[in-house]
Amino acid sequence: MPFNPNQLTVTAGLNRVIIVDLPGVALEASVKGKSAYELLSAQALADYLQERAELLGLPAAHADALHLPILFDCCFEANDGNIRAAAEQVARQFGRHLGYLILTLKRGDAVNRHARPNWDDTYWAYWASIHRVWLGGGLVSGHLGPRLLQYAQATLVEAGIVDCTLHLSSYPSMLPLIGAARCVPSESQAALVFDFGGSHVKRGCAFYESGTLTTLRPFSTVSAQWSMAMHNLAGEARALSERMITVMAETWQAAQASGLTLAPVLVASLACYIADGHPSDSGGVCAELYTMTNHLGRWLSQNVSDRLGRSVEIELVHDGTVAARAHAGETHAAVIMMGTALGVGFPSSCEGLRPISSHFQVLDMQV
Repeated sequence: MPFNPNQLTVTAGLNRVIIVDLPGVALEASVKGKSAYELLSAQALADYLQERAELLGLPAAHADALHLPILFDCCFEANDGNIRAAAEQVARQFGRHLGYLILTLKRGDAVNRHARPNWDDTYWAYWASIHRVWLGGGLVSGHLGPRLLQYAQATLVEAGIVDCTLHLSSYPSMLPLIGAARCVPSESQAALVFDFGGSHVKRGCAFYESGTLTTLRPFSTVSAQWSMAMHNLAGEARALSERMITVMAETWQAAQASGLTLAPVLVASLACYIADGHPSDSGGVCAELYTMTNHLGRWLSQNVSDRLGRSVEIELVHDGTVAARAHAGETHAAVIMMGTALGVGFPSSCEGLRPISSHFQVLDMQV
């Protein structure tokens, strides 16, 4: 099927894009033939940090893809100048990796097209038309983010790409929640939003004035409590669905107990592709939810309603798509989310979405 930025499928994902070569660019041998996931995921960063643990002053045995990048963030402010220099070198390398990926997408060299046979010309043509890329996600939420941006942009300029600028979103890790908050029906004054990631669940309450999104109050993140190891997809999908029901119901009850009057619509993002409220049959734990019911959105709505003793509706959205709605209205733009893996979305028009106030704010995390 031709590329459709408004209804992404698994084919549109970036993780399996292969950087075979970039003719005319002095591409490191360690990059050639690698996928975007192998170069830019949280695990890729953790592996890179593990190799340089001594230089960075990090615990040598700590290879956790979730926690090692958090420890690494402190290296940029270390008292030891050698540690700061080593951290800067890591940022430069990862920034160049990001630059190489965007060069691959923008240029569409034949050698890389051949490595991505399920992309027809419409995919490459759309990426060639992108002039602005917004970065979000946990990996760019700390000190690494601005540096990664700087080195990636320099890589593009060095290669002669001057019609594509990179930007760090103001609230990198909150983009799915902000995008979700824009999807709530206009008559609501407050609504709960969720982002079910591979390791944690982000959640929060959005507030509106005169139909405009003014405030996001994040709640504390909670553990996903399911495995993404794919050893038992059916079991892990059941664990995920049960965790979704529990988190949404308990968050609603806690918010109501604090005195909030909530919209009966809960918007939740998932790390899989969604069509009309149901995951696509595209593999992986999240997509395994496809087999559990004929319509996951309605199934979750019924189960959460039963837990709460009142009717609520669950609206499910693809995480990359909903993150891009935070930048809705921009043209020739893309959003790349850098976390456990790479997510991607493309800003839509603002039609049907809540406008964002010029005074929009994200409050401090609430318990």
